[in-house]
Amino acid sequence: MSSTATQVLFDAPGPKGRRRILLLSVLSVVAILALLAGALWQFQSNGQLDPGKWIVYLRVDYLAFLGQGLWGTLKVTALAAVVAFPLGLLLALARLSRFRVLSTLAAVWIEFYRGIPMLLVVYAFLLALPAFGVTFPRFWMLVIPMILVSSATTPPRPRCSAPGSTPWTADSTRPRLRSGSPGAMR
Repeated sequence: MSSTATQVLFDAPGPKGRRRILLLSVLSVVAILALLAGALWQFQSNGQLDPGKWIVYLRVDYLAFLGQGLWGTLKVTALAAVVAFPLGLLLALARLSRFRVLSTLAAVWIEFYRGIPMLLVVYAFLLALPAFGVTFPRFWMLVIPMILVSSATTPPRPRCSAPGSTPWTADSTRPRLRSGSPGAMR
């Protein structure tokens, strides 16, 4: 607790504060255990913990089905990550471009897809696009929305660490690094 980072975030508690933290921690653990015990008791009293109801989840065909789902999820995620990261880096560079059209298009892409939850974009690809006759294989209907949203979250938000400066210039909405001359990185 003597590191500089913890001193910046909060003051170290004194003896009374440490006792209060310990007491609240113990009470929290006891309350959580009581809730879990109550839930298990309720399940048991209604017959939900009977082995016959749970044996289906140990069948080989069911476990194989879950394994296929896990493998498919890992493939989709890996491909989306491999494509989204370089695309996000290109978007970050495009956003810093001196060509206003390119910079504006990159900013629109980034801000649009940052503002939409990934699950909503996946639903749009899986449910809305087929209604308009646009279909891809199921694999790509999962990968493409993940790439779109993940590529928009890779570029950093514009910020400046110079004291007293703002990350945005007064004359435009594009980020500009302030290193003496305007547009030094352009």
